[in-house]
Amino acid sequence: MFSIKGWAQNVLLSDIGQKLHAAASHATPEKLFVHTDRNYYLAGETLWFKIYQVDGITHQPFSLSKVACVEVLDSENVPVVQAKVAMDQGGGGSLALPSSMAAGKYVLRAYTNWMKNFDAAYFFEKSITVVNTFKPLAQKEPEVSVDYMVRFFPEGGHLVNGLQSKVAFQAVDAQGKGGSFVGAVVNSKNDTVARFYTHKFGIGTFQLTPEVGQQYRAVFKGNQGQLMTRPLPEAQGSGVVLQLTDTHPDHVSVAVTTAGVNKASYSLLVHTRQMVQWVQTQSVDQQGTATFLLPKSKLAEGISHLTLFNAANQPVSERLYFKRPQAQVLNIKADTDRREYTSRSEVNLQVTAQSFLNAGQAAQLSVAVYRLDSLQAPETEDILSWFYLSSDLKGAVEDPGYYFLDMGREGEIAADNLMLTHGWSRFTWADVLQNPEKPLTYIPEVNGHLVNGKITDRRTGAPAPGVMTYLAAPSLKVGLALVKSDQNGRLLFQMPNLYGTRDVVLQTDTRRDSTYQFEILDPFSTESATRKPHPLTVTSNLLPRLEAASLHLQVQRFHAPDSTYIYNFPRVDSTAFYGKPDRQYLLDDFTRFPLMEDVLREYVPPVLVRKRGKRFQFAVVDQFRKESFKDEPLVLLDGVPVFTTDSIMAYDPKNVRQLDVTARKFYMGATEFPGIVSFTTYAGNLKGFQVDPRALLVEYDGLQIQREFHSPQYGTSELQTSRLPDLRNLLYWNPTVQTDSQGKAQLQFFTADQKGRYQVVIQGLAPDGKAGSATHAFEVKQPDL
Repeated sequence: MFSIKGWAQNVLLSDIGQKLHAAASHATPEKLFVHTDRNYYLAGETLWFKIYQVDGITHQPFSLSKVACVEVLDSENVPVVQAKVAMDQGGGGSLALPSSMAAGKYVLRAYTNWMKNFDAAYFFEKSITVVNTFKPLAQKEPEVSVDYMVRFFPEGGHLVNGLQSKVAFQAVDAQGKGGSFVGAVVNSKNDTVARFYTHKFGIGTFQLTPEVGQQYRAVFKGNQGQLMTRPLPEAQGSGVVLQLTDTHPDHVSVAVTTAGVNKASYSLLVHTRQMVQWVQTQSVDQQGTATFLLPKSKLAEGISHLTLFNAANQPVSERLYFKRPQAQVLNIKADTDRREYTSRSEVNLQVTAQSFLNAGQAAQLSVAVYRLDSLQAPETEDILSWFYLSSDLKGAVEDPGYYFLDMGREGEIAADNLMLTHGWSRFTWADVLQNPEKPLTYIPEVNGHLVNGKITDRRTGAPAPGVMTYLAAPSLKVGLALVKSDQNGRLLFQMPNLYGTRDVVLQTDTRRDSTYQFEILDPFSTESATRKPHPLTVTSNLLPRLEAASLHLQVQRFHAPDSTYIYNFPRVDSTAFYGKPDRQYLLDDFTRFPLMEDVLREYVPPVLVRKRGKRFQFAVVDQFRKESFKDEPLVLLDGVPVFTTDSIMAYDPKNVRQLDVTARKFYMGATEFPGIVSFTTYAGNLKGFQVDPRALLVEYDGLQIQREFHSPQYGTSELQTSRLPDLRNLLYWNPTVQTDSQGKAQLQFFTADQKGRYQVVIQGLAPDGKAGSATHAFEVKQPDL
């Protein structure tokens, strides 16, 4: 990612490049993109999704984190539904939107534990709409907004008295939509010094040369007669102005003008996603100017940061530049065997994926097919625009797909205006220069799901460091995790096979440590979403459509076959954490005794039952030395450690199906156990056993168990003429389509009973990082009678 070649001209600048490389290597960013089946839902429907995960620098598929958090947040940033998704299971999942969910606009957000180390603006976000037809809807006709937020962005960062600067502005309404304005800039004397107009999405620019002692304000006039006056940022008395000009096909010109500062040399460093692309040092002439010619061939596709450093190698100005992707575009094409179908007809969908050079490309794709109507708005964000544009800009981008169309000079101007108004780095230069490898709080879940906890001293409330803790989820599969608390009392348990909602037990060895209090920490981020959902208003002309959609949903759910709710349970190793036991006893093979003591004494010779005073103790006979260990073994019931032998001796043996004995020393990390005695009940649910009151027993949501999307098959005349209604709006969802080496895939599904226009939406990612999307439409009509 970084080469020292060509940097000898400036040793200090070389050091900056090395630190930038070190920071990127130490904190390699992840990016997620979530393809949802639609963007408009009724409360009670299922939201299906597919998560794409890439290296935030190279944009190639990345498997650093094996778990992603997905949540739907309301306007108050309160999560309505949340899930943890196993990325090594394909990254697909679903969210059941509660029937009680209030109508409104929501933010769907996705991130990993590793991404929580950085600004929440790095998280994937998209807006979705949910309507609940069983609750009153706020009916309101569209209104022309008169309330606009206006911000100004001097190119390079600052206005400087006496130096001409380009100033960008952005005017957006409460819904985040840009307005259309013309206006003028006036000084303290009310003299007009510049005129302007918005170009696209409420963004425009003007030139301004501020003068000492003058205050400037901009007067905006909208096409609906709105008038606004906003003050401009104050100009500095001295400094540097940077201006970029992009009119040459081969290079970008970057002009530097100074005033009131020492005339010396300046260096321009260019990086794309923290990969250094180009650097050059120029001396300032007698007029205080310098010009850099940046070859476009040196720029990677996407957003590049142009940072100007002074002679002391301090960053003084920064500018963004967007290079529209071409080589990294995955060209996806979709076509159906027909353009019109009748209800319950088979649809054959052919998909091809090609590289920029039209060569077949193997790629992973996700495919959604849904009914187009007045409720479903077209998607403005796809996988390409997210990875190469929106994910590297702070704040929402209106219609990001526009910037990937070949709009000629108009598109270039709009893209450059966007760069001027969304200047933002995923890091601060101060952090890079002072501490490029600063400690990070959250670790990536490289081996699967992590359960976070905390232990404190019950008497003082202070964190308890260096305490061995045990976490178990009662189950037929005997699993156990051991962790010693860190200096802050934090606990981090590796639980890769914890799926679904489960009871978990967190405790210490109460024979030694019995004065502690435990807490399982919420794995979801508490940071607010960057996007703010806007209030939802429904126009009166949509009410009939919503009522029909609600009726269709209720009918569909009432008649839904059992196959609609098939779950794909993950394949996990059923072997206990201690492996194959040295001795195993199935108690149904023996005469049942009413007391556990009798069972052990009569049938389990490797386990010696002793009594010291009034307390029972176990001792395991080492199968190698043929002598019993002096210390007590690890005793488990359904995987949960039992540190009070008396409680297991009082347990009804009729509840126990199996007893395993590990008759040797067993090591878990640095912890040594003098044998293991493991009891398993018939259901693996601690039936009738009272967990030690000093332990923490809580219900915990593990990884999501994936549901299988049900797509009815109408391959026979009997099924085609069935009176069972099929009123689905979502005909097909497949998050795991894989094209072959020729870039081809063939898919089949059936239409439903509803006529209308249907949209195919495909998102895709190739192994080399190429990304792309495609859409296709077809009609479903009623058959001729």
